Amino acid sequence: MPFDQLPHLSPEPLHPKKISTTSKFKERQAALDPAPQVATLFDVHPLLEFARTHFNLTAPRASPFHKPVEFDLTKRLEWDKKVISTPLTRLPKDQAAIAVQAFRNVSGFMGNRASGKNQIDHCFKLLRNVVPRSPALKDEIYCQLCKQLTRNPSSNAVMNGWLLLNACLVTFPPSAPLAESLERFISVHIGAGGDSEASSEVSAYALEALTSLRCCATKGERKEIPSAAELRALQRHALNDITVMLADGSVLAMQVSAWTTSRDLAGLVARKLGVCHEKAFALFETNDEGEEHLVPDNERVMDLYAEWERTHVDVNDLKQKKKRKTTKSENPTGETKAPEVEGYHLTYKAYLWVHVDDETAADVGLYYLQAVHNVLSGRYVCDITVAVELAGYQLYCKLGNDATPELANLTNEINEYIPGPLLSSTNRSAVAEQVLSSYKSFMNSWCVQSTQQARLAYLRLCKRQPFYGLTLFHVRNYRQLAVLPSRVILAINDMGVSVLGADSDEVLAMFPYADIASWGYSANSFVFVVIRGTEETEYSFKTTQQGKSINDNVAAYVNYIISLTTFESE
Repeated sequence: MPFDQLPHLSPEPLHPKKISTTSKFKERQAALDPAPQVATLFDVHPLLEFARTHFNLTAPRASPFHKPVEFDLTKRLEWDKKVISTPLTRLPKDQAAIAVQAFRNVSGFMGNRASGKNQIDHCFKLLRNVVPRSPALKDEIYCQLCKQLTRNPSSNAVMNGWLLLNACLVTFPPSAPLAESLERFISVHIGAGGDSEASSEVSAYALEALTSLRCCATKGERKEIPSAAELRALQRHALNDITVMLADGSVLAMQVSAWTTSRDLAGLVARKLGVCHEKAFALFETNDEGEEHLVPDNERVMDLYAEWERTHVDVNDLKQKKKRKTTKSENPTGETKAPEVEGYHLTYKAYLWVHVDDETAADVGLYYLQAVHNVLSGRYVCDITVAVELAGYQLYCKLGNDATPELANLTNEINEYIPGPLLSSTNRSAVAEQVLSSYKSFMNSWCVQSTQQARLAYLRLCKRQPFYGLTLFHVRNYRQLAVLPSRVILAINDMGVSVLGADSDEVLAMFPYADIASWGYSANSFVFVVIRGTEETEYSFKTTQQGKSINDNVAAYVNYIISLTTFESE
């Protein structure tokens, strides 16, 4: 696997947060001591009422002539070394075999059953088999876990069982009838069992399980099973450490839970950076090839990471299989080099390009970083004169008035300031000299007296260039063919929706939001109605799976403008 495994099952309990200082003799003795008995925590099992109603209480008959054998309900609710032969709950026949296999995975993960698989494989197999199935089968898994956590003689198995219970709770919810009983089962383990290290660990797991139970009841099932990194965080009783990139490639270290959504994380980043217009910025999923997609507000961050990990594992496994087939004769030792993995990132950047009233706000710095990236990547088209002036502002933002760079050094680094298409092997030195001259003129200028003023000057100059602040969508016009060509570009910004020529980039039409009466979309189309005076015109465009993206961008700008109007009226 391309990721680290969880620690393999060992005879000692898992204590990820504490370092034991006991002697080796005491450690061996602790491993042999039984786990705290659940009987001391409750007289009546919390799942008893649920079991009376939903458990399978009759063993399957060997033949129609045998009398039915009743199960002992108390034993059905307690730890069993043997693998169950029938599901605990009443399930359809087509799910019975899956339930029995799930019990094998539960016992294997906990360490009560010898297995060739490691913990992570048992967990992944269990979740992958259960997540697509019915709520009844998911209830079966929770009942199996509660059973194996009741009177289990192994402290190590108890720790592993609570870890697996938490992994299930951050993945799928129990049914409403089971949720109440499960909450009671979890609650009795909080702060119970004394002050021993094992009891404290169980209590910590129970506290987290109770939180997850209440969250999953309202937020529902996840799209992905937890990643290996998320399981390790659950084992440490810790939040998940992730990174968020900015437009210049700098990285922010953040922490999220299994329930943190994209909008939640964007809010955390905004507060960390001091952003004023939170709704103007969002998280984008980007990869090493430069592709990017807006992450929906309700998308869970850890689902993204789990999807990336799953995609990498699937791709790598396929590549490894193909490589083994094609290179088996060339590589008699059987050694294979791990294939290169495509990287994914979360990037925090501007989604709406709006006017910033407060010139001291952190928003200016973020817009500046993104504008620099757009200029150097060629997204904002400019000539060499404008590019030199922008580079002068950029150099001032980097150095201020403190130091004047050497011309030779600036020539070597000129690609960091001037778009590549404007440079050649013959003009690099001359362009660098122009940039240096532009920078020196700003050093003694009353217009630029601080780094923030240089950023604002950079943005003001960018605003005068084509495509600044525009989100572009290539579409096909199929309604107003007499007015617009068939191939056009929809350009959306804070002013409205513009239609550009696909070949000439000429502005063919401009529709302010005040003139757009309504709009709608499907997966492959976007439609809006324009009212000017007494004339009503409908414009309809076909696209490739971008209808929702166009709609969301227009709606975000309109809602932002309305929020500003509402704020001013108050």
